[in-house]
Amino acid sequence: GPAALCGVVGFRPSTGRWPSKGVVPVSALRDTPGPIGQSVEDVCLLDAAATSSPLVEAKDVTDLKIGIPRDWLATAPNGCDENALAALDAASAALRKSGALVEDVDGFCAVTETSRDTWPVQVLPVPFENNHNDLQTYIEAHQDALGLDIEALRPLDRMERKLYFASLD
Repeated sequence: GPAALCGVVGFRPSTGRWPSKGVVPVSALRDTPGPIGQSVEDVCLLDAAATSSPLVEAKDVTDLKIGIPRDWLATAPNGCDENALAALDAASAALRKSGALVEDVDGFCAVTETSRDTWPVQVLPVPFENNHNDLQTYIEAHQDALGLDIEALRPLDRMERKLYFASLD
């Protein structure tokens, strides 16, 4: 699940902020490493080291607006851990005390319960053409490590490829 529900901090840097060597190319618009740390301070330190940037300083949160998706938290499949909710409430109170606007918001469940028929966008925002060449180059360069025989796969149709990959298990 999301890092915040697992007691750690996740960070998704902007594409291009971090070196992407070794990242499997899926989308040139979105490919970036996503580190996980024990605390915000750890992730900030890692970001400074990875980008040779100065360490990020604490910011004034007076104009910050934060929405808490209480409807989604209340309907989490296994429930939301009491300790996680207590930490969320404590963080919300601390942010409010520092001047941030923290509000409960509804509607997140509607987004997570959407389907192909109800989603307002007809296609994913990353077209296949955006990633095909990068992914093909990656697979060809790493076929030995991946245990793939690319030349054997080329003439296969979609069902035959599925059978091939199933046979690797």
